[in-house]
This record gives sequence, C-alpha cells and structure tokens, in this order.
Amino acid sequence: MKPAEIIAHIEHVARMGGPGAWMRNQELLAGRWLVKPGSVPWLPAEDWDDGSIISVDADDRVRLVALAAKRPGRGAFKRLVALIRAAGLSPVVVTPTDRLAAHLKRRGWRMRVTGSGEAAQTIWYPRKRR
Repeated sequence: MKPAEIIAHIEHVARMGGPGAWMRNQELLAGRWLVKPGSVPWLPAEDWDDGSIISVDADDRVRLVALAAKRPGRGAFKRLVALIRAAGLSPVVVTPTDRLAAHLKRRGWRMRVTGSGEAAQTIWYPRKRR
C-alpha cells in the first residue's frame, strides 16, 4: 500500500467514527449480523464490554472480532466459547492480538488466513470436539 493510500484509509476510518465503527460496518457489508453483549444467552453482558464486536455469519459461525472483557483473566473467554458451542454455534477468532493468538495456539486452536490484500484475515478455529 502506498503512503497516500494509507492516509486515505485512515481518513476514511476516522470519518466512519473510528476503528470500531469501521469494523462493525465491514461485518455488516459482508452479510453478517452484529450481536451485542446481553442480547443472546451465549454472550453475557456481565462478562463483555459493550464495545466488543461480535458477529454471526450464515454458517452459524460466531466471529469474535474485537473482545473487551470486563474482568480480563477471570475466565470470560473460556465461558464464552463453551456457551457458543452449547448453543450449537461455532466460535472463530478474527485476527487476534499476539497475546490472544498465543493463548489460542496453546489451547490447540488452528489458524487459517482467508482473503488477500486489505481483505486478508487470520481466522482461528477451535480443535474439533471428539
């Protein structure tokens, strides 16, 4: 990406209301629907900040795009994954931070890169249940 393209992209994101608004918009443009903490049983509001970005796609994958636990390190992510699976859905983590990616790798999740260029995403999937 050329410097002028980077600047134009940053300006576009700022006009949309910041990175969170841009990410939500990208999920909607891809045909996914957004889920707010507390709006479904598997996403408890007591665990997740309202700024978290979670969507569901047509294949019943719950896309964990940007998570903000209210009490980090207290098991919210583990509970979330268990609740998603209990609801018959499949959790995936979209382009996690390095720290979360390391956590996922230690837990046996697998990674796949989808798309290319600006549309590329690193998607992490949990290991299959036996």
